[in-house]
Amino acid sequence: MSYAAPPRRARSLTFALTAILFLALVVSRTAGADVVPQRINFETSGLQNFDQLNATVGALSATSGGYGDAHSAEATYSGGGQNGFARGIFNVDWHAGDDVWYSAAYYLPVGFKAAMQGQVALMRWDDYGTHPEAPDYSGVVIYGGDKRSRLIIDRLATGTQIELGQAFDLPEGRWFHLEVHQRLGVNGGVNDVYIDGQRVSSSSDGNLEPGRGVDRIRYGIVAIASGAQKRPLDLRFDDATVSAKQVGPDPALAHPVGSATKKTHRVTAARYTSRVRRCMRQALRRAARSGDAGFLPRAARRCVAKYAIHVRR
Repeated sequence: MSYAAPPRRARSLTFALTAILFLALVVSRTAGADVVPQRINFETSGLQNFDQLNATVGALSATSGGYGDAHSAEATYSGGGQNGFARGIFNVDWHAGDDVWYSAAYYLPVGFKAAMQGQVALMRWDDYGTHPEAPDYSGVVIYGGDKRSRLIIDRLATGTQIELGQAFDLPEGRWFHLEVHQRLGVNGGVNDVYIDGQRVSSSSDGNLEPGRGVDRIRYGIVAIASGAQKRPLDLRFDDATVSAKQVGPDPALAHPVGSATKKTHRVTAARYTSRVRRCMRQALRRAARSGDAGFLPRAARRCVAKYAIHVRR
C-alpha cells in the first residue's frame, strides 16, 4: 500500500500550527513558571513546614490566636542592640519577568512602633544564596523615623535603599492582611502593596539588577536596626503565602484602610545617630562621583527617616 505525500499547503499549515503550539508552550513556561504556590497557616501546618527558620537574639514559636483561626506564629526580638531576627523562610526561584504575589496577616501589638528605635522589616525577599557577599533585598519595612511603611529595595553593595512607591501606615492592635505584587524587571516592573485588599502604594520602577534573581522570601521580624534597637519587639503573623495571583484578605476580617491608624504621639525631637551620619556621608560620596547634587535633600530626608531616633510624648 502506498501513501501520497500531503500537498504543500497542508505541510505549511502543519508547520505553522506546530510553531504556534511551541510558542504557546514557551510563553506558558516563562510567564510566572517559577512562582510555585506555597502557604503556611499554622492550623494544618506548623513552623517546620517553612523551608528554613532563623532566630537570633529572639525566638520564633507557634502561639494561640490567629488570623480568623486558633493559631499563628509569634516572632520576638529580645532587645539589647545586637543584630537579631525571628523569621520563617520559603525558598523560591524567581527571575526577571516573573509575576509574584506574596502576603501574610500580621498583628502588631499597640506600642510596637513606639518601641522601634530604627527600621524594622516585616516581609522581604533577597538573593543572599547566590550573592552572599552583596545581596539585594526588597520588601515591606517600617521606618524608624516617621513610623510609616514603604516597599523598598536595598542594595547592600552600594549602600542604597530605594522606595518603590508611596509611604503608608500599618495599624496596631488588630490583624491586617499585607500583600505585595511585583512583576520583576530591571528597567521597569510592577510594585503594588495592598492592606486588607486595598492598594495603598504603587510604582513601575525596576526592582532587579541585571543578571540577578530571587532566592528566598522571609516573614516575621525579618530585620531590625542593629546597634540602634535596644528595646524588645514582638509581633504575630499568619497565612504566609507565595502565589502567582492575588490571594486577598479574609473578607470577614478586612477593615477600611486607615480605620485603625490614629496618631497618639507627637514627634518633639530627633537625635542623629552614627548610622544617620554614615548614610549622609555615603550620599555625599555618590553625589561627588556623579556630579549631581540634586538628589541630596531627598537623600538626607531618607537618612533621617530611616535611622534617626525620635523622642515622643
